[in-house]
Amino acid sequence: MNHIKIILVLILLVNVVRIKAQDSDCPCNTEKEKIESYENYLVGKAFINRYPAKNIQFFNNWLKGDVFLTDGSIIRGELLRYSGRTDELLWMRNSDYQVATVIREQVSRFVLLDEMGQVYATFVKVKHKNLQHSENNDMYLQLLADGKVNLYKKYEVLENKSDGQLYTNTFYYIEKDGKFERFKPGRWTLYRLFDQDKETIKHIVHSNHIVVRKEPGLIKAISEFNNQSSGSSK
Repeated sequence: MNHIKIILVLILLVNVVRIKAQDSDCPCNTEKEKIESYENYLVGKAFINRYPAKNIQFFNNWLKGDVFLTDGSIIRGELLRYSGRTDELLWMRNSDYQVATVIREQVSRFVLLDEMGQVYATFVKVKHKNLQHSENNDMYLQLLADGKVNLYKKYEVLENKSDGQLYTNTFYYIEKDGKFERFKPGRWTLYRLFDQDKETIKHIVHSNHIVVRKEPGLIKAISEFNNQSSGSSK
């Protein structure tokens, strides 16, 4: 009788293991399903587009790009898209065109390339609290200028609760001397942010007749400052 009991217990254990194995390999299309790339090391969760007809939620159409991982490796030539609504990197797997949200802990930055293979945009994961997504302690920011001073832009997409429409917000961040600050572009704001280097940035803006209220002028002013700083440090 004891032998029969032991055999029954073993049969039950085997069945439980089989059920668990089936669950883990389930081909379900849930948001928690893991999607892996067998030709590289990208891993993501299945992306569910809750606004399929609203491309405003995305920074770009699908573009080839490179993903720089936190372990120092680089995954090149993947189809990538940035979602401003979710602040996530999306990836379309080549083998079956499934779309996934790349696990953000895996990513340090990603670069989007245009049809000619030139850099279209660079996004960096910055360790700074995300006001739009408080569950994250970091956020993806578009890198506009880098050097002694880094200039970033946040492409944010929000939903109007009254009518369900999506709209965009754009914020700028500056990183200088270990300080990270959000700001609204303007001449006097920029001078304040440059603190001890205020006279240098003022000279750059005035001598080049730069309008820093507009993004191209802001990028030009900070890039020129970085160029001068790099030259003087040699």
